[in-house]
Amino acid sequence: IARLILARAPASRLLPAQVFAAGQPASALAVAAGIDWCVERGARIINLSLGLLEDRAALRESCRAAAARGVLLVASRAARGKPTYPAAYPEVLAVSGDARCAEDEYSSISDENFFGASPQPPAGYPGGGASYAAGRISGLAAAFFADNPAADVPCFLRHLHTIACYHGREQR
Repeated sequence: IARLILARAPASRLLPAQVFAAGQPASALAVAAGIDWCVERGARIINLSLGLLEDRAALRESCRAAAARGVLLVASRAARGKPTYPAAYPEVLAVSGDARCAEDEYSSISDENFFGASPQPPAGYPGGGASYAAGRISGLAAAFFADNPAADVPCFLRHLHTIACYHGREQR
């Protein structure tokens, strides 16, 4: 994920917040603490290439507090199935893998904060999916804010809608 972010915004400084412990799923409390830690250190964008199945108050409140401070939260969202958190929160930009998208293409899946990007992994990495797509959008956001330091999150979302190559859900 870091490789995808830095490919789009090489001058970015990453703050790696450890929320996974030795092969265990991340807990909502750990993710909330990671968000808070990043915000305290001045993060402008927080990539959350993960998804939890349950809504939890601590995670919801951390996302709200970060967004209120102008931080862009970018989270993975499955294209189909049950909602995942934090992507399901209205203040979070949800990103799904969209097979229509090439490396530097993006889709506006809905008028809300739901976008798509290529789900392909970087060369030499396995798998594919929404986590990689979220990394691509996070890198795009980092490059956007580097070029437009006075811009805010709504400005970036408008930009993302404007540059989207595809609109609406991917049809199979």
